[in-house]
Amino acid sequence: MGEVIKRQRGGKFIGWYIRYYDGDGKRRIKASKQATRAEARRMLLQVEAQIVRGKLGTAEPQSKLTVAELGARFSPRPTRGRSASSATGAPPPRGSIESCR
Repeated sequence: MGEVIKRQRGGKFIGWYIRYYDGDGKRRIKASKQATRAEARRMLLQVEAQIVRGKLGTAEPQSKLTVAELGARFSPRPTRGRSASSATGAPPPRGSIESCR
């Protein structure tokens, strides 16, 4: 069972927040972005129904990707000789290492 919370900062109303436990048993606090307490309560009931049905709060399986594989995927490929910009005939960008040679 969750609850609806009225949040204030410096005495000013921020909004209605909902607090509940997800399917993994972890406590969550979420801004409802609803105008009234009744609408925030309806949103909380919908979230709790999704948790009961198992559609919210279940952990997704972890990827089996290693750090080395991730680094290989995103690291630039080493080139021999001229860079890609000099192969096309375009001058290197100002301030680059190649412009100092």
